[in-house]
Amino acid sequence: MDSAHWGWQLARVIVPSILIVIGWVVVSREHDKRETRKETRSFLDKTIANVEDIRDLAFSYFTASCEVEAGAEGAKIGPLLMRLEKDLKFLSLNDANGKLVNAMELRQAITGHNAYMTEPRRVLKCNDNSLMQINIFAHDLINELEVAYRKQYQ
Repeated sequence: MDSAHWGWQLARVIVPSILIVIGWVVVSREHDKRETRKETRSFLDKTIANVEDIRDLAFSYFTASCEVEAGAEGAKIGPLLMRLEKDLKFLSLNDANGKLVNAMELRQAITGHNAYMTEPRRVLKCNDNSLMQINIFAHDLINELEVAYRKQYQ
């Protein structure tokens, strides 16, 4: 009877301790997931703001009549596009096709025509098709990021 009594006393101490440890592990993992999701959302919001800044800079660059102003705007676009691509790789969000979301279409819309960094620089009208394409690709990139985030974290 003595060994049963000791076994019962030991079980009364060990079982609650094990349950507490298991509960702590579960709560800790959920907390880590929530914090990761919040940090990713914050970084995603900054990335979306960068996309909007790049779009605005591109519009300013292509429509500016002043060469000095356009040169200053144009000098900012390349580094911001590189940073955007680095940020997108860091986020590692997959689009609907399972590929990493990237800014190639936006980059191509901004730099891939005969008005970016050319001599003499062409000033585009506000209704130019190239500007519409930049706006469309920036909008599409933002939507892709939002959809990919929701798909991965919700």
